[in-house]
Amino acid sequence: MAPLRRQQAIKTIRRRIETGEWLPGVRIPTELELTHLFGVSRCTVRSALEELVRTGEIERRANVGCFVTAGPGSDSFRSGLIAYLESNTSGNLSGNLLLRGAELQAFEYGIDLIYCNLNGHTEKAAEFIERLCRRGCHNVLFAPEICRNYHEVNNPVLDAFEAAGLNWVVIGSPLLRDGMIRGNFIGSDNYGAMRSVVRQLVRGGHRRIGSIRVFDGVFSSDQRLAGILDQLRLEGLAPELEYHLTIRDVPLDEQGREQLRQLMKLPEPPTAIICIHDAIAANAIDELRKLGKLVPRDVSVFSFDDSFIARTLLLSSVRQPCTEIGKRAVRLLYEKRAGGDSVRHQQFLPCQIVNRKSVANLC
Repeated sequence: MAPLRRQQAIKTIRRRIETGEWLPGVRIPTELELTHLFGVSRCTVRSALEELVRTGEIERRANVGCFVTAGPGSDSFRSGLIAYLESNTSGNLSGNLLLRGAELQAFEYGIDLIYCNLNGHTEKAAEFIERLCRRGCHNVLFAPEICRNYHEVNNPVLDAFEAAGLNWVVIGSPLLRDGMIRGNFIGSDNYGAMRSVVRQLVRGGHRRIGSIRVFDGVFSSDQRLAGILDQLRLEGLAPELEYHLTIRDVPLDEQGREQLRQLMKLPEPPTAIICIHDAIAANAIDELRKLGKLVPRDVSVFSFDDSFIARTLLLSSVRQPCTEIGKRAVRLLYEKRAGGDSVRHQQFLPCQIVNRKSVANLC
């Protein structure tokens, strides 16, 4: 009876591999999990796995588990490495969560993740790529530098990836060339999120809605503004540009302060202000306090990112699926590791609105 159960376990594992349920390189369930799944003894499962290791269909990795063997031509992951490259001079919660998601998915594949921060020196990307290639790492996640001249600064990095023949995915905010998103991308649906925020504010009785953002020209920033303006039009509210201001080059602790004061000097100041990230919202609230105005009694404030700042100040904010973005980007790299899929994959994942106490209902 035991040999029959062993053969059944082998056939079941093979079927899950052949049907694509367990992809090449993916870690399969543990011996204990397989005993519950198949309803057989652990000894039977261990024997079945040993046979599949012998035939080269799965491989054991010490202290990690068993993995489906990579097939022919799937050698871009044979080094067991993946790189996470960003150019970030200030640090941010979103970037940390993107990295965390990538780490979690890489661990599931039994892959080591190399992290490199260019700290704004994107011209050093070529040196980094050379080091990667020497180590046999051909798979890269790239989180672009959020800055002025966004596309001009970051596109040369993608050019270098392509010249080196790397398998890459952009995460966070996509890069354009000639109006087209380049290559593979995973990020947030900033446009849809802002439409939802405006819709909620209008349902709450707000008719004068302003916004403060930073870095026009960055795709994600432009999409957030586009979402605000489009939804205002759909609600029958003509978007007036004096209500939607852009921050120029100022330190983080000053961002939004001047713009808040400009908005409050308008003949009919906004009853609600949408800030492109939580730090701007915190500065805006501080400036409102200096003007003798309270949130949300006098002015409602909605923010973006749902960082610790939003939780501390009880800000209504938009939460991005950053961890999931990091995970999906690694999965996409893995699925395209053989280089045979010419289709571009560009995904904008939905965000979540988190309502707290910074928005008043005027109805």
